[in-house]
Amino acid sequence: MTPTPAFALSLPARAASVTVVRHVLGGVLGVWPVSQELLDDVQIAVTEACANVVTHAYLDLPPGTVDVTGDVVDERVVIAVRDHGRGIVPRTDSPGLGMGLPLIAALTEHLWTGLLDDGVHEVRMTFPKDPA
Repeated sequence: MTPTPAFALSLPARAASVTVVRHVLGGVLGVWPVSQELLDDVQIAVTEACANVVTHAYLDLPPGTVDVTGDVVDERVVIAVRDHGRGIVPRTDSPGLGMGLPLIAALTEHLWTGLLDDGVHEVRMTFPKDPA
């Protein structure tokens, strides 16, 4: 990521915030040189990552935030979704189907998940160059 991303959001980690992120992406990506197809892939992947934060990161913890940053780096859209909770960890009692990360991986050129030096969990998605 660049030091100053094109956009940064910090929202409460609840279901309604996922919709807000999706709408913001539609607006921000509308000014970036990307096709509708790539925009759709970005919105799907980022929605999944944010939904994972809402569902998993703050389970049994005080409510927290979902933080999203994005930019275009070397002609590729790069989006990071962060939480200050448990991150995305496997759960045997998961209410979902467990398909979020595989779906994100299928839509991205590069997917990284891990713990940053400051203890924040991050899912970083780099999307392929738009062929258009």
